[in-house]
Amino acid sequence: MSRAQPLFTLTSFLSYYLQAKGAHGLHSPFLYKLYNDVVQKSRTFRIPGGEDLRRRLREDHTLLEVDHPKTDKIERKSISQIARKSLSYPQFNAFVYLLSEFLGVEQSMETGTSLGVNAYYMAQACKTTTIEGSSVIAKVAFNNLNQTAATVVHGKLIDVFESTYHQVRPQILFLDADHESKALDGCLEIIMSSNPLPDCLVIHDIYWSRDMNQFWKKLLTNDQFVLTVDIFQAGLVFPNIKMEKQHVIMKF
Repeated sequence: MSRAQPLFTLTSFLSYYLQAKGAHGLHSPFLYKLYNDVVQKSRTFRIPGGEDLRRRLREDHTLLEVDHPKTDKIERKSISQIARKSLSYPQFNAFVYLLSEFLGVEQSMETGTSLGVNAYYMAQACKTTTIEGSSVIAKVAFNNLNQTAATVVHGKLIDVFESTYHQVRPQILFLDADHESKALDGCLEIIMSSNPLPDCLVIHDIYWSRDMNQFWKKLLTNDQFVLTVDIFQAGLVFPNIKMEKQHVIMKF
């Protein structure tokens, strides 16, 4: 994973904030409904079980010998340390649940399980398959998700993404495992060779670094993606929408 670039993220947020539109700036009925039913609702909507899990993880000081899937290095961390660094904000967890519900999907897929809170939310809307590279973290996530409709797949992204993707055939795909454009290009190549395409790609952390942002900007120029939405925390691509090419910066 590439290093985060906090200064780039901060300056990018200022630009995003000045351009972001609310409901009154959206003329497409689809986008207007997406904003009201998903984005706006995500600000207050929470799933109690998911928030109970988040609280338990943040208070769990169990030490783990965490294996890093890209370097094979072992790092000693507590579950609470991992939770505080890697878990998405509750609003974003609510967003992916509401998006899945809004689109009426039956199968979703996630790369980058971490401790499983996001997958917990997604699994309340549909069957969810989630990929985690660290064997130790995958075991923790499995225990957190074993009473849900989520399945945890352990393996390096480069080794298991293609087979898992073709087996699941997700209608929503949440990409969050690797913050490098080279890895995402490989995933995208597999996705674009499939038929049908997912209804929505959610690409997390598009302002994590210049490299991630360049990957996102390249997607915006792709004529196959007629509708793209920037909510800052993620970029959304809707490959199957029928409309003139449009990019929207939406207030999140």
